[in-house]
Parts: sequence; structure tokens; C-alpha cells
Amino acid sequence: MFYNLKYTPKVLVWLILLTWDLGVQGITKGVCTLEKQPFTMEEYKAEFKRLLEGVNQTNVPKPDPNNKLEQSSLCGQTLVDQSQAIVTGEEASENAWPWYVFLLVNDAGETATCGGSLLTEWWILTAGHCMMTWNSTILVYFGLTNITQLDTTKHIKVEKRFTQFYFKDGVAYNDIMLLKLESPIAFSDTIRSVCLPEEDMSKSKTCFSIGFGVTDFRGELPKKLMQIKTNPMDHKLCRFILRYFFQYNHTEYLICADEEKGQGTCFGDSGGPMICMANGKYYIVGVSSTTYDCAQSEFPSGLVSVYAWIEWIKTTITSNS
Repeated sequence: MFYNLKYTPKVLVWLILLTWDLGVQGITKGVCTLEKQPFTMEEYKAEFKRLLEGVNQTNVPKPDPNNKLEQSSLCGQTLVDQSQAIVTGEEASENAWPWYVFLLVNDAGETATCGGSLLTEWWILTAGHCMMTWNSTILVYFGLTNITQLDTTKHIKVEKRFTQFYFKDGVAYNDIMLLKLESPIAFSDTIRSVCLPEEDMSKSKTCFSIGFGVTDFRGELPKKLMQIKTNPMDHKLCRFILRYFFQYNHTEYLICADEEKGQGTCFGDSGGPMICMANGKYYIVGVSSTTYDCAQSEFPSGLVSVYAWIEWIKTTITSNS
């Protein structure tokens, strides 16, 4: 019997896919994808046994309480009450997510788009693979909810970028990046920062993913900012999927989005946040990083765990401010 009946249909589908030896190929523009590597059936059986027994271990150290980062007292607060290329999502209300930023990346004539989150007046959190090369020019747009207003929306250039991102065997590692702006952004009712998590929030239940990514696997970018209600998946199940379907190590630095088939992130959503409500505020729990096939299958989207990187985030910002 599966340890959680909620996931039984999904696990059965994953087992069938595993038997058929379906893999994920390479990397796609806008959102990284995972590449399946060979593994032994003994390893698979051992890991599945641990899943059923409920083993749930991570190596993420607890944050240092003395390492503090001062954020706005209004962080994580929005003027919009949320009752509910995000695939099969809904349009976000005006000013619903005042910390969301749109990134336009240009390198030698090639352009790409990503999302990000405002942490302070100077700093943006996004995905590492959103920087095409170190010579890329990155423009950060604030308060944008309609892509047709891009030409009239306030934007600031990025002065510095900090990341430990790298590729190995087609897999993205440390897919997180901090951007320091050339000049500070002025906070207002429509532009605010999101709160950084003070504890592990991987079991949160009131969460959203946000982005301007395509709403169909082969579709175009939407005109409006999209949102979808989702939650972090149980870590044991997430770890099992990432390690033994995709041979992805360092799973303590990742979380999975618990999505239904046909819902999820897609190309252009990279770097955007999964944010979760706690004590009347929204906290950034994950950074959109990987996708299997834009919600066309039962495989979940992968996000970088912000809690796992919280010490690096705070230290990088305080040391370079």
C-alpha cells in the first residue's frame, strides 16, 4: 500500500513511465529540463522502499539566527485578497503580486524572458539559468501585469549578479541567482518586497506560482501576468521522483510543485516565485527552475528551495550592499 493514498494514481503512472524507460532530453529555452540518467533496479527498489517507509531526511542546515537581513515591514503584503507561463492558470489581479518582476535578458541579439522577486530596494531573486552569459544585459521591470505595457513600465538595469549555477551532464545545479540593481527601486503600494522564509515552509498549503510563461506547451507568451494555486509536494515523494526518474542529486536544495496534470509552469516562468501565506504575509518558498513537459504529464515542476539557500542569500546581500 502506498504511504499516502492521495499520490497513488500519480505513483502508478510514474512506475509505468519508468518501465517504458521514458527520458527527458537536454535543456529547453526559458526553463531548464532534467535529463534522465541510467540507474540500477536495486537502487530504485531501495529508494522506493524508503519512500514507503516514510524516510524523510534532508541535509539542509538550519539558518543562523544571528545572520539577519533587514527587509521592509510591509514585505509579503498585498492589496489584493487572493481567494484562489503558468499553464491552465488564471489572470492575476492588478497589483496582486507587488514583488513580482519581469526580466528581459539580451545577449548578442538573443533575448529571453524570466521572472523574479523583489527582496529589498536593491536586490532581485531569480533562477541562475536566466543569465545566458556573463555578458548578458538584464533589464528588470517592476509592477508589470500586462506585457503590452512593457514600453511604458519602469525598468532598471542590473549592476551585478551573483550565482553558483552550473551545468553537468545536462542537469542544472545551484539554479539560483541574486541581481543587484544599478539604483534602488522606490517602494509603494504597488511595488513591495516579498518576505524571506524564517523556517522550512515546504508543508505550506496556501501557495501560488506566478509568471508570464506560455500557457500552452507550444503557445505564445500571455499578455497578462498569470497565477496558479499550488503547494509544495511531500519532500519524500519529490526526492524519489527527482533522484530515480531523473538521477538528480542534491535534492535537499529542491522542492516539487504538487500540480494536477495540465497545470504548471512552462517556458518563460523561470525565476518566478512560488509564494506561500503565513501569518498574514507571503513568503517566497521556491524559485521556478525545471519542467518536464509543461504540465503535459504527471511529472511535477521543480523549484529551487529558498530555505535551503537562505544563508547564501542573506550573506551575499549583506556583504555586497
